[in-house]
Amino acid sequence: MEEIRCTCGALLARASLAGGSAIEIKCRRCGTFNHVRAASPEPERPRASYPAGDARASASVGC
Repeated sequence: MEEIRCTCGALLARASLAGGSAIEIKCRRCGTFNHVRAASPEPERPRASYPAGDARASASVGC
């Protein structure tokens, strides 16, 4: 669970934000509208593949 707080420090909500969720909450203390969006994870990049006889292929094995 993640605590969602206003810039004035007031606790607005406790939530578990998953995949593309977005909420807007108005702070009861100061009246500020707070927009919260779940962060999407960075996609993992595939590793480069080299032909079997390439010198780079044998050099990357011992990483």
